[in-house]
Amino acid sequence: DRQVNFNNLVAKAKLLKLEGFELIEWDEEVWEITGGRLLQQSGKNSLSITMNFSYPPKLGGERIGGTWEKLAKTLFLLRLHSKQQNLSNQRSFIAVVGYIAYFVNQRQASIYDITREDLEHACNAISKDYSESSGYNFHKFAAEFAGHLDANGLCKNFLNYKYGGFKRQ
Repeated sequence: DRQVNFNNLVAKAKLLKLEGFELIEWDEEVWEITGGRLLQQSGKNSLSITMNFSYPPKLGGERIGGTWEKLAKTLFLLRLHSKQQNLSNQRSFIAVVGYIAYFVNQRQASIYDITREDLEHACNAISKDYSESSGYNFHKFAAEFAGHLDANGLCKNFLNYKYGGFKRQ
C-alpha cells in the first residue's frame, strides 16, 4: 500500500535527531537550522541557515505544501542523514522536487501516479530554465528522486528513470 509506505517513510524521517534541527517545526514552510553539518559547510560564519520548501522562483516561488512538501522534507532529512550532502546540493534537490511536483499537479495527479512522462516534462523545463551544467546536476537529482520513489514503493509505476536528454558535462 503506497499510502502506508509514504506514512512509514515520513515517520522514519521524523525520528531522526539531527544536530541543529531541535527547534524545527515540521509543518513550517521554512526551517531554520541552528547547527550541524549544513551550518558548518555553508562557508559563512552565521548562527543559522534556512531551508525553504517552496517551488523554485522560475515556477512562482510559492510554498509546495501538502503531500509533496512532506515528501520533500522527508527526503531532505534522509539524504542529509545518509549521504551528508552540502546545503547547495540539498537546495537543488528540493528545487527538482518542486519542478516534478509542479508538472504532476498540472494534471491533477498524486505522487503515487507519477509517470516517466512527468519526470521528462520537469527535466525539459529545467533544461530551459538553467544552464547546461546546472541542468546536468538537476537531471541527476530527478533520477535520484525517482529512485527514492521506486525504493520505497511510493508509485504505481516502477520508474527506473534517467532523463532522455541527459548530457555529461
